[in-house]
Amino acid sequence: MSRTVVFVVAVMFVAVVNAAKVDPRLATVRKAFIVAKDDLGDDRLVANCLTERLHMITPVEVATLRADADAIFIVKANIPGAARRYALG
Repeated sequence: MSRTVVFVVAVMFVAVVNAAKVDPRLATVRKAFIVAKDDLGDDRLVANCLTERLHMITPVEVATLRADADAIFIVKANIPGAARRYALG
């Protein structure tokens, strides 16, 4: 039982440390160009969804040209299969 608790605490600590590594320059971005890392996979679908909804949830607007953007967001989707979703909850 104690090993399980230690493992869970370690995993939570790693998640918090990784979440704390947000680049502070992201707060200054006002226009972003969104591109999918892989045009043939799910990345394109997620990039399109982000393009449609980004202005609703953040003050960042989507730039239509790469040259007009303050930042370039490269989207890589990680959509697990049905078996993995079932196993992980």
